[in-house]
Amino acid sequence: MLHLGEFIDTLAALPADMPVQMRGETGLGFVSWRGVYAEPSLDHGWTTFGLDIGEMMFQGFTYTDAGDHDRREPANTVGELLAVAKDLAAGGNLCGYKGGWYPMHRGSPLHADPYGECPGSGVIAVKVSDGVAVIEVHERTYGDD
Repeated sequence: MLHLGEFIDTLAALPADMPVQMRGETGLGFVSWRGVYAEPSLDHGWTTFGLDIGEMMFQGFTYTDAGDHDRREPANTVGELLAVAKDLAAGGNLCGYKGGWYPMHRGSPLHADPYGECPGSGVIAVKVSDGVAVIEVHERTYGDD
């Protein structure tokens, strides 16, 4: 499985205007992986970063939350996906499945499971085929050893 930094380096070597796909679809974004919230997963859809992470107080309970959010459109080109991935690796925070905000970094393993799932699929390569950057995934299903 590639780490976020390796994924960024691979994308950076490709033309920014090249279309990008995973599992035959465009419109990619990052979510917090359900298996370990502090690890990202590439999925189809929006990326929502948490900004201004800090301690909040509500009815006597302290919790960590984002004071602001930055929602990014789904990426359809290498350049769009690269920009979001770089922001994520620079300490971007993703919301965990059950709440809380988790910082990501270049060393984070890059999963490829849909939001709320965690069978353990992972991004293993980016290859160019017919002018399209194709993100290759090692697919896993629940019950795989």
